[in-house]
Amino acid sequence: MKLLITFLLGCCILLTKAFLPSKESTSGRPDYTHASITQAGIYYAVADVIADVINPGKYNSSDPDGTIMNFFDRDGLIHFAKTVVDIVNKNNMAQRNYMDDASRTMNCEQIVSGHLLLQSLRDNIVHQSQTANPNWDAVRDLIGQYLFTLQEFYSNTNWVEMFGNRVCRELGVSGQSLPYKVSDPNMVACVNCNYSKEAVKDYSCVDNMRSDGQLLTSGYTSYQHINKPIGNFPSGMGKCSHGGPYDMSKDIPATGGINKETSSPELSPHFDLHQQAGQAAIQATYEFFIGNGTGLLSILGIDRFKEMLGMTYKNPCYNCLAPGLSVVFVIDDTGSMSGEIREATQHSIDIVNQASLLGSNGPSNYILSTFNDPDTTIHSTTDGSEMKQWLHAMVAHGGGDCPEMAMAGIVNALKMANPGSCVFFFTDADAKDPEKANEVINLVNSKHMKLVYFLRGDCDGRRRRSVFNVPQNVQCIPNENKRRTGLRRRSLAGLDLFDKIASATGGQIVHTSSTSLGSILGTFVEKNMGVSTLEVTSFETKPGSMHTITADSELSLMTVKIEILSNVLNVKLDRPDGSVQQLSNSSVDVIGRTTVLSIPKPTPGKWTLHNNDVNTWIVKVGGSGKIDFTFKFMENILGLMYPISGTNPITGSKVVISISITGIPSTARVTDIILRKPSGTILNILPVKDTSTNSQRDVYAYYDVTSEEFYVSINGSINSEIFTREKSNVIKPVTGNIKFSSKPETLVLGKTSAIKVNVTNTGSTSQTYQVTATSVPTGFVIGSSQIVSVGAHKSQEKEITLTAPNLTIATLSIKLKISGNTLQTIMRTLTVTALPPPEITQINRTADCRQEVMNYLNCSQQTWSVSLDVEFKAHLSKLYVTPSEIEFIYVKKTTTSSTYVATLRGNCCSYISKLTAIDKQGNMKMEPVNLSGGHLFNTTVENIDLLQKPPVSGKINMSNKSELDYNVILELIGAGTACLIVVVVIVMVAWIDFLSVHIGNDELENFVQTVQYIVDKNNMAQKNYMDDAVRTMNCEQIAAGHLLLQSLKESIIHKSQGAKTNGDAIRDLIGQYLFTIQEFYSNTNWVEMFGNHVCKELGKCPLDNSKAIPGNSGINKETSSPELSPHYYLHQQAGEDATQATIDFLVGHDTGLLSILGLDTFRELMGMNYRNPCYDCLASGLSVVFHDTGCISEDIKMASQQRFDAVNQTLIRERNRRGFGGIDLFEKIASATGGQIVHTSSSSLGSILGAFVTKNMGVSSLEVTSFEMSTGSVHSLAVDTDLSLMTVRIEGLSSASQVSLDRPDGTSQIFSGTSSVDVIGSTTVISVKNPPSGRWKLHKNGAGTWKVKFGGSGNIDFTYKFMEDVHGIQYPISGTSPITGSKITISVTVNGLPATARVTDIILKKPDGTVLNVIPVKDTYSGTSRVLYANYIVTSQEFFVSINGSLNSNVFTREKADIVTPVTGSIQFSSKPEKLVLGKSTVVKVNITNTGSTTQAFRVTATSVPTGFVSSSPRSISVGAHRSQEMNIGVTSKSNTLAGTCCSYLSRVTAVDVRSNMKSESFDFSGGNVFNTTVDNFELLVKASPSLKKENLPSGVDKTLLYGLIGGGLGGLCIIAVVLATLIHVNKSQRLAMEKNAIDSLSSVCFDAPLKHVERNSRSKFVLKT
Repeated sequence: MKLLITFLLGCCILLTKAFLPSKESTSGRPDYTHASITQAGIYYAVADVIADVINPGKYNSSDPDGTIMNFFDRDGLIHFAKTVVDIVNKNNMAQRNYMDDASRTMNCEQIVSGHLLLQSLRDNIVHQSQTANPNWDAVRDLIGQYLFTLQEFYSNTNWVEMFGNRVCRELGVSGQSLPYKVSDPNMVACVNCNYSKEAVKDYSCVDNMRSDGQLLTSGYTSYQHINKPIGNFPSGMGKCSHGGPYDMSKDIPATGGINKETSSPELSPHFDLHQQAGQAAIQATYEFFIGNGTGLLSILGIDRFKEMLGMTYKNPCYNCLAPGLSVVFVIDDTGSMSGEIREATQHSIDIVNQASLLGSNGPSNYILSTFNDPDTTIHSTTDGSEMKQWLHAMVAHGGGDCPEMAMAGIVNALKMANPGSCVFFFTDADAKDPEKANEVINLVNSKHMKLVYFLRGDCDGRRRRSVFNVPQNVQCIPNENKRRTGLRRRSLAGLDLFDKIASATGGQIVHTSSTSLGSILGTFVEKNMGVSTLEVTSFETKPGSMHTITADSELSLMTVKIEILSNVLNVKLDRPDGSVQQLSNSSVDVIGRTTVLSIPKPTPGKWTLHNNDVNTWIVKVGGSGKIDFTFKFMENILGLMYPISGTNPITGSKVVISISITGIPSTARVTDIILRKPSGTILNILPVKDTSTNSQRDVYAYYDVTSEEFYVSINGSINSEIFTREKSNVIKPVTGNIKFSSKPETLVLGKTSAIKVNVTNTGSTSQTYQVTATSVPTGFVIGSSQIVSVGAHKSQEKEITLTAPNLTIATLSIKLKISGNTLQTIMRTLTVTALPPPEITQINRTADCRQEVMNYLNCSQQTWSVSLDVEFKAHLSKLYVTPSEIEFIYVKKTTTSSTYVATLRGNCCSYISKLTAIDKQGNMKMEPVNLSGGHLFNTTVENIDLLQKPPVSGKINMSNKSELDYNVILELIGAGTACLIVVVVIVMVAWIDFLSVHIGNDELENFVQTVQYIVDKNNMAQKNYMDDAVRTMNCEQIAAGHLLLQSLKESIIHKSQGAKTNGDAIRDLIGQYLFTIQEFYSNTNWVEMFGNHVCKELGKCPLDNSKAIPGNSGINKETSSPELSPHYYLHQQAGEDATQATIDFLVGHDTGLLSILGLDTFRELMGMNYRNPCYDCLASGLSVVFHDTGCISEDIKMASQQRFDAVNQTLIRERNRRGFGGIDLFEKIASATGGQIVHTSSSSLGSILGAFVTKNMGVSSLEVTSFEMSTGSVHSLAVDTDLSLMTVRIEGLSSASQVSLDRPDGTSQIFSGTSSVDVIGSTTVISVKNPPSGRWKLHKNGAGTWKVKFGGSGNIDFTYKFMEDVHGIQYPISGTSPITGSKITISVTVNGLPATARVTDIILKKPDGTVLNVIPVKDTYSGTSRVLYANYIVTSQEFFVSINGSLNSNVFTREKADIVTPVTGSIQFSSKPEKLVLGKSTVVKVNITNTGSTTQAFRVTATSVPTGFVSSSPRSISVGAHRSQEMNIGVTSKSNTLAGTCCSYLSRVTAVDVRSNMKSESFDFSGGNVFNTTVDNFELLVKASPSLKKENLPSGVDKTLLYGLIGGGLGGLCIIAVVLATLIHVNKSQRLAMEKNAIDSLSSVCFDAPLKHVERNSRSKFVLKT
């Protein structure tokens, strides 16, 4: 019984907001679904009603399965199951319509409003059920809605957590209040839990509910327009979230969730309670129907209860094959009746086959009576095969005149037939013996016969045969005879006799035609005799061919129907054992050119059909057996699967074909769903997975619908046998679709309203459709038909005007037609109320929420209020608002008025609310109040786009989506992506030792900083030019991009070969160049055509016909994500190409910068010439002295060894002029020795000395953590195994005796040997070498407050940077400080990590060390260097950054004590970079933003290096709160003068345009004189230069290049990999040991002779290279 009900249940995969709709959604898990819960609840309720109420004592109440099976007959059971299906489908439809309604799903703590909604629905169900003639379809619709919300209570609230599977009996019952209060908005409901799949599997969220008190709560979601309150909750606490991969509120404290919708840890944090939630929902469903005192049974009574659930069904069609009956045919066998004889013969095969299967439960005998004029014959037999032989032997003959002996033929049959039998009468003529009519009437009535007359015509006035045109719509012989009285007499005189008999006996007259008889008779045979043929397979077979037919062991009868067979002797059928099937008369039936082979109990195996005919046969194999199937098409609605809304699948759509198989043995397996064209050829084979052993199975497959018609079949295996089944009804995909676009509403009696439908054309051409609406009963539709033209791939909305002529509930049917053919049909139940529901009108409202407050940080800063009039036609019953944090009051407008004024007040944290009004008649009106102003609320969830758009099925495996770091994805968009991270890390690890051998740590650090600078410039190019199609090579701007690259490369070379190169400017150009060249491989179709072969011509030479760049942009390969990059599968090749192209740009043969610039310039450009300007004072045998730069210069040390350096001479003269008197002696000594003098004060000495210690001695302390301690307190210090030295610096300690330090083993630390205590004033430093890991305890034994800083030495350390979102991509913040109110990403790079270590949190601390924010991070890596991210909404609170983590079983912490001060002022360039024109003025635009809450006056100061470019002075600007203002900065390049000295007396200016045309102009200032390169006294030359300063020396001397290490995206990581590879290439060709740059021997007179127009010449380059 359960199998039959399950088979018939057609319920509707995965943005879960509830129990899943049905079995299709569970991915094979044995989950409770709305379908299974509803089915089980009704099933158990009905079984108990049968056993305890309808037939007490007859049925065993402990056996509900047996109870229902025995109570219903076959037809009643099927109808009951279909009724359950209807309620289940209405439940699923409620989920589809209301999934975004928190009241309907009981989410977001909308439990009270859900309770009130249930009360209203229950009242309406009872009211509709108690009307005179209930519309049970409408009642079941309401029941489905009710059960959906009722069941949601147990999956989404904390009821089950508190009470297990106990039912809340007050829920939804009229007059009852909830037994427990709902948690207030400001009350904690949950605590944080780790919601990762692995953690949840280990029950990480089991104990995340609050334990104090019994308050109801439910989880908040990110998709139901009610924001999760953030309140002033303690850290790690707050409201509960719903949870699951698509609920972004799970990231907001309290993190995690509480839903119990599934048994999957990935989808449901409280998956362990899913079983109890399902059981409670089943019991609640059961009690809704038959609960004591409150169930529908108690309220409605047993009769209406049975009607409501379809328990009173009786088959309207009589069973003509019941035991003891006769099967009777009375046939006119005149010449014109050959068609009727053929159809009777055809259907007799099915009747006899069905009767043989029934055996003793079938009919007793078969009777054939024939008549014409004047003859009649009568035959009777108990052998069905003999009956078929008689029919085969019938020959239509005679009949030239009209009428015939019809009455005699009927009388003969009636006398021989058993009482109660069915008689099928066929003629096309009048009766010639009307005198026997009364005898016919008496026999029929006395023997209770069921007589049906198939009349194809009569004798016209000239006594010739005539025919009818239109058949009657009669489908079966009814179960009860209803004698007709007062019938209108027919104008066809000859038919009066048959009409008279039918009226007197309750018989039926069916008017047929030669073409309609077959289908009409087939309907009678099916409905009155239960004949239905199993379809096994169909095919065509050509002459001389063989075809294998597989008969499985579950077939009790096999029929082979062959059409167009010319002679039965031409057919041969081999059995599985190779023998030939003997075709006796009992198994072969020939009707015209159709032959039917019937084989009872066929031997399982492969049968072979031989076509020895001259014709191609159309073969259909069928029969009888247990295995059968049904199918349905399902569509994806926001990630959930529901039955398609129309009747036909839509061309171009993706559907799920859901197959339900019944009667299948446990050893059988379904392997494929096969779609076949109408001709039988295969259209598509869809493999399925079947691992079940149940006799009822469900399998699914996706199908992309084409325009091809098809029918559905299945393949499978039983042990070693193959079985097939098919459904031959042809499916016709359509290009038109119609759906309801407005939600159901109640009609008002006598009023008109409109319902909206959406018509979509999925075809490639415009279509004109007809939309036809009808209602049952009629009268509800105004203007039943409309014409609508819809363009290709377009949609159009139409309104159907409705009215309610009476209080009857109606069914609305809307059809979409084209050229008269129906494409789709949709239906909806219309409910009618006598009085209109409450009317709600907004009368006043404040302004919408501003965009800047639509986030958790600022939403409380703007409040709003709305006033509404609520008019009740029936008296007020309930008036409430959701969510509950909205302030809500209402008063009567006047003392006698039925109108109330409702006032809602709130802030922008609750920007959407809903007012619900319910009147005394149960009419409900909901009015949404939306203050969003069209802005999206920023819920601080990573990748806010996912919050709004669930992924489309088939693009991404959503089970893994929760593990994606969307900040990383956004940061890696562009050429080069995630895979290159691994490449870079491997290269760094593999070559770090190699690099350090050739260059020292300082040089390596400077080199890495230089690379990082290029990375940043690459990222800045992307930020500035992301909308430039030329820069990104999009929109087929490839040729323009090529020319741009040429120009950039020329500029890089030009600037690199100047006398005084600006390394920063050149690296900026390199970043721009690399950005565009890398974009070429991600955005064009080069990779699609040539794989990872590099385009050598790109950016190298002008385009011409012989070397053209491929001319089409391709589909992007930016990432390895199918969601972001359609050609994601080529991402690896694109990244490899971009990497190789970058290498070629730097060191490519002949074309790379190395070849063009030379090794020295190349090394300078890459930051490979760096030498630490600070001397190593910790080297053996050296002394430490000081000067005002904060370190001892190694260059000055060398100059002192050569007596006097020009720089020191200048410093001496300057200091002598200061007139410090007594200091002259120190000055003299310092001047003579190269020493340094530092002037300090008592307050500045500490910081200055600290700088020397850091820079000259490499002293830097690791910061672990800091805190304050009060009197008598104890503080735990987590010491990890990485720390080689532990220092505890205590400020405010008056005596060392007041401190004690306990080791992890509990012993006290003794300060001797490897540990020490140093006391300097009130500061005490405890130092412990190689401290054992674990928990140390610091005891404060004295009064006062200590400030403690815990540090030391170790490998684990970190850096951090702040990133901002610019158009969906993360970049370093444009300013120096984060902006108050902004959302930033804190990117932390942790180094020196062991493989087993894990970073768990980024912790922001206030300056006093207290925690400001704990931001969890996900660290699943094992590398020594890791990059982790977390989002943070910046407040005005100052903070510093620390990290927490675990190392084996220990906790480790690190911090950076530099204070970050957020600011309320931001300045950004609002115009893109442009080149200045010599001598022309222009402006650079900047945008100043005030993020503060008050107006601010800012001062904007612009400077340039070198000076002279800024033409505007500092300016003040006043900017209002949360406002921005633009300012122009005037800049000028004053002249085109190239300045120099006579040391560079010869120069050349070169101009190159975008086509690479070149013009060079030489400038010679020699005056014809020859430059003297002989130097007699170099020392004198140096001393004689009083104006010479350090910056006049060649750039290689004492050159310090410091770059900010700020990190970048993956495009930058690509560059890192490239430059490392380049460095390796350089080292292979020449060792990197560097000698100091010597000063060239120059003539002394050139320093004093200024000149102009000297910029570059061979001499300048020589100076740089030597």
